[in-house]
Amino acid sequence: MTYPQSPRQPVQTQQRLLVSSVVMLAVLMVFLLHGADAATEQRASVPYFAADDGAHGLELWRSTTDTAVLTRTAALTDSVVLTSTAALTGTLVLDIHPGPQGSNPQDFVLVGDVVYFTADDGSSGRELWRSDGTAAGTVLVQDIYPGAAGSDPQDIELVDGILYFTANTGVDGRSLWTVPAQDATPTPVG
Repeated sequence: MTYPQSPRQPVQTQQRLLVSSVVMLAVLMVFLLHGADAATEQRASVPYFAADDGAHGLELWRSTTDTAVLTRTAALTDSVVLTSTAALTGTLVLDIHPGPQGSNPQDFVLVGDVVYFTADDGSSGRELWRSDGTAAGTVLVQDIYPGAAGSDPQDIELVDGILYFTANTGVDGRSLWTVPAQDATPTPVG
């Protein structure tokens, strides 16, 4: 995928490298302090997952199995596995992209009682979403790149209670963004 070039491209590249460095440092610190298992569960031990029930496509679901724990198979991948003695059961939170296409939710990061993730609603493209586990509380955080292309948020990480990610604005290319508080509007860094 190529993004528009701009005079700010060197700064954006530096910002992206900074985010990657911060992410790698945070993962390394968790590994060193708590071991590999803690680092992988730190980010994905949430009762949310993507599933396709055959009618709604791949959509956001919330686990109703208390003993289910979702964990990443590796700290830097999006593969999710179930480690539980009970079967995973859940409830569809919201059909974000109505119909059988699905919104394909990815990159789940829990901030307090709210999960942030990316999804494609079919009209805004892939953007950052948040959910409190209810249909009414599942909303598009901001349409950073208006239109069907979407900003394609990536590198989503929680560092010291602040959510960081990169997104493509369609004007300045990919840049670093932050959500400083649970219900705050994302803002570009720098």
